[in-house]
Amino acid sequence: MEQIIFLLEQGSITAPGSIAPSTLARHLRKAGVSRQELLHNATPQKGRRRFEASDVHEIWQSDFQHTLYLPDPTHSRKRKKAILFAIMDDYSRLIVHAEFYWDEKLPRLEDSLKKAILRYGIPEQFYCDNGAAFSSHHLLRICGKLGIRLSHSRAFRPQGRGKIELFFRFIDTSFKPEAYNLIERGDIQGLAQLNNALTAWLDGYYHIRKHGGTGQTPLARATASKRTMKRVPISELTDIFLWEENRKVDKTGCVHVFGNIYEVPCELSGEKVKLRFDPFDLSVIQVWFDGKRFPDAIPWIFIDLSTNG
Repeated sequence: MEQIIFLLEQGSITAPGSIAPSTLARHLRKAGVSRQELLHNATPQKGRRRFEASDVHEIWQSDFQHTLYLPDPTHSRKRKKAILFAIMDDYSRLIVHAEFYWDEKLPRLEDSLKKAILRYGIPEQFYCDNGAAFSSHHLLRICGKLGIRLSHSRAFRPQGRGKIELFFRFIDTSFKPEAYNLIERGDIQGLAQLNNALTAWLDGYYHIRKHGGTGQTPLARATASKRTMKRVPISELTDIFLWEENRKVDKTGCVHVFGNIYEVPCELSGEKVKLRFDPFDLSVIQVWFDGKRFPDAIPWIFIDLSTNG
């Protein structure tokens, strides 16, 4: 039903959010219309064939969704929005990684992409929208080093991301009500518990449920492929995902990173250096100048402002 509603809305046949799955199911039964007939009629007919990758992990598509609210960890009487980032394999509809965060900044995207690659290997193409996080030079550099073709959907033309949008609609109708029940019972109070519930839902329901578009479960379709995935050692992958920022060393031999102050070798005073670091751990900052690595920067004034959220 979620797929039918999505296609009806995409084809401008009905207004977004105006039809509930239960309501549609009831009217279908009364009218004697089959699901296959309605899917055919609801699909936008614009002379374009629905695209699908030819094999598993050929294309991964991704996006953020503003999903639900959790108790605010800093204000016990308030709620804070939890934002889901998901990466889907275009061919199988397998979710190679999905995780809730407190924001939709670049480190969240890179964190999820790294975890997906560690588990499944390197895809040929990473397909996303034109948001700031997806258009960063950091992501472009990472994909370039891994040999991943980074591509973006055209502005105001989200149709190419239809599969991930359909997944988010299924999140809204299936996982979100279940999660809110657990939140109200006090069983989910933070991101870690919410992500544990999401993983259980994906592995215990979504991945083993027959998908309306493929006629197979995402897990069965993915595992049936004989594709051999390219992989890199974890140490190399960790190094590739380090952020790189240029900073000018001041006269006191210090640099600033996200509000923290670090001391670097005094001979670099006045020079523009390259800093390499993990945005989730700002206690270690590599210092590079003219292609040579110098001793790591020493925290001088350090407040943990890393992007752990």
